[in-house]
Amino acid sequence: MSTTMSIASSSSSGSAPAAASNTMAGTDAGPGALLLVPLTTSTPAPIPALSSSILLSQYTAAGAADPSMAALSYVQSEKQSLHNKNEQLWKLIERQRTGYNQLVAELERARKERDGYRAQLKAVVGGGAEIAAA
Repeated sequence: MSTTMSIASSSSSGSAPAAASNTMAGTDAGPGALLLVPLTTSTPAPIPALSSSILLSQYTAAGAADPSMAALSYVQSEKQSLHNKNEQLWKLIERQRTGYNQLVAELERARKERDGYRAQLKAVVGGGAEIAAA
């Protein structure tokens, strides 16, 4: 099992992902602060092959009144479950994309501010001395 760190924003709205509840306690980060969130990765359990004959035999052996309907009901609930998980993942991707775009915009703003200060410093010093790029 390997552990990595992820960055989560403390100003997230709505329901936070499950990993965000693992943030370090005792940090006094204000709104918009970035928090490191530990993520654990492990190999998921293998998903058994799903076929109609296997489902029908399982529900027949279990004594279902109508094995075909029981198998169909199971497949429909599994489809709905996968749809919900997929929807949650896309919401997470959109939140991450939004956060990334905000950071890119903040970086661009900081670069413009830095360049403005360099120009002011160069004007004050007088063009004789070159200002080393940081």
